[in-house]
Amino acid sequence: MQEFKNSELWKRAHALAMELYKETAEFPDHEGFGLSMQICRAGTATATRIAESCNKDEAVEVAADLRRAKSSVTEVEYLLVVARDLEYVKVTMYNRLALQAATLRKAIHASIKKA
Repeated sequence: MQEFKNSELWKRAHALAMELYKETAEFPDHEGFGLSMQICRAGTATATRIAESCNKDEAVEVAADLRRAKSSVTEVEYLLVVARDLEYVKVTMYNRLALQAATLRKAIHASIKKA
């Protein structure tokens, strides 16, 4: 069992979640309870599920939480595509956040294999 705040994977997920909150603050007002909320929820769910995995003793439980985290970050990736296509985020910001999310997804996948 590991303290989640010491987990490098969690730190990366938390950093992404904070970036998502900052970026979605610039979305149109009518998106406050729509796409903006979905993106932020998926971002925090990723970090939350990684934190939950740190509290598990059994490898199968750790892997299950990490698989859910991987699903959440994949959701972030898709929602960013929607935000880009609606022109809520600039292409440069989309590229940066999408790369951050994809890199995190790959790191989660690698952690699942180790669990």
